[in-house]
Amino acid sequence: MFSEYKYFFEASEDRIILLNACAGRFFTTVQWVTFGEVVLGISRLTDRTKTRKFDNMVIGQLLTDPVIDKHVGLKAELTKAVDDAVAAAGVVKTHRNKYVAHLDRATAFDSSLSLLPGLTFARISQAVKFIAAAYNVRDHGVHEQRAVFYPM
Repeated sequence: MFSEYKYFFEASEDRIILLNACAGRFFTTVQWVTFGEVVLGISRLTDRTKTRKFDNMVIGQLLTDPVIDKHVGLKAELTKAVDDAVAAAGVVKTHRNKYVAHLDRATAFDSSLSLLPGLTFARISQAVKFIAAAYNVRDHGVHEQRAVFYPM
């Protein structure tokens, strides 16, 4: 979903003008739907490893892989990469928590009480890059040949 969002909406000004001229309302709807999906996806990947008694499929689970304990220094490097990804996703998660998945009352009724931090395409891209970097640290550390994770 990120690559589609990037293709259409991080486009040149000419492409945006064309999209608006052809079907502005449609592409506005597509932009908001894909934006929401990207925000939810980044947030899900960087959430806590457990919710009550349930394990979540998140990047933090990479740290529980017993294979990484066999490689000297890998756990520390991976911990830093996971922490960096979670930190980079902070603004994205704020948007998920206050607007996309849950509508915060203050955000809905009085934006002066609860201003959402700016969520730019650059911040979204940075979060995706840090998530990919965490997967790459794990894969590089446990495989002889470097495996590279490319975000979709």
